[in-house]
Amino acid sequence: LEYLPAEILSMILRSLTGRDRLNLRICCRTLESSVASTDFYNDSENVNHCMGLIEYDIGRVYFQLDRHLRIRICDFDVQQLWQLQLVRKRLFKRARVGMLVLSYINFDKIPLSYINQLLEGCNYRSLQMDRNHYDTDERALQFLNANARNVSGLTTYNMPLTQEFIFSLPPMRVLKLIECDISSENSEAVALKKTDMHIELLKKGHQLIDHEIQVEVPKDVLKIFETVSTTSQEQSTRFDVSEEVMRNAMAQLFFVLTKDGYARTENTDSRVTVNNYKDKDGVWSGNFIVHRENSLIFFRRSWAISEVVITNRKRSRAELMKTFLNR
Repeated sequence: LEYLPAEILSMILRSLTGRDRLNLRICCRTLESSVASTDFYNDSENVNHCMGLIEYDIGRVYFQLDRHLRIRICDFDVQQLWQLQLVRKRLFKRARVGMLVLSYINFDKIPLSYINQLLEGCNYRSLQMDRNHYDTDERALQFLNANARNVSGLTTYNMPLTQEFIFSLPPMRVLKLIECDISSENSEAVALKKTDMHIELLKKGHQLIDHEIQVEVPKDVLKIFETVSTTSQEQSTRFDVSEEVMRNAMAQLFFVLTKDGYARTENTDSRVTVNNYKDKDGVWSGNFIVHRENSLIFFRRSWAISEVVITNRKRSRAELMKTFLNR
């Protein structure tokens, strides 16, 4: 981009049609001047014609921009902040960023104030933090509390000694599934220890969550979601249960939500559909979803207990499905 005028590259881009437009990659470029790169990406016509993935490097700062205007930043350090600030001012504000992903950021070495500057003035629908490092849980909560006003979507982050945990900021809601014994008066007494740790974190960060609902799920239902095996270094999960058993479990879970007055429907079973994610061995793999009218129930299996995130936006089922798959 230092030697090829942005106008020429824009002409090439706009001449692409069909599948050629689905995936545009600009990566591993040494950009001596961030102005030239941001001029290209700030052009709204270029953004509209980039239906696929855009990748580029500025030093060790890595960006990823796709059709939903998600930007991923990783390998971030203090020395690159000045470059990041230049790009933020020109690109982030003009491109209507839908999701900002902060990956592999060592919060133990980077002052939280630097990250706060990055988010200041930005209106993100979703901020996702994954595979980041924290000294203490308090540092993570401190960051989230400081940026609650700048973030209005789903925040995911990993903390040492705990499992993957999902925070949801307004306008989304988090349903926390807690194992309970329906024959016991004190259901909290039989909650998993790992869940207790999550509940404690929720109490510490309660001020940044507007709507938190804890749902008690019978043991036999919850155990179905526990029958998973962890594979690979990425800790991917596989649901080693049949489709009939999974549908049955989701129907029971949906009944629990309906009974508690959150999800309301006349015919529960007919509204429950499980996304058919299977690998070559025919077992369940990855995430699955449940549809209910214009709402999307997104179930994500973590290492310890299960979380369910419900969005209740007035969109069609097709739009929700498309959004889920693209994310």
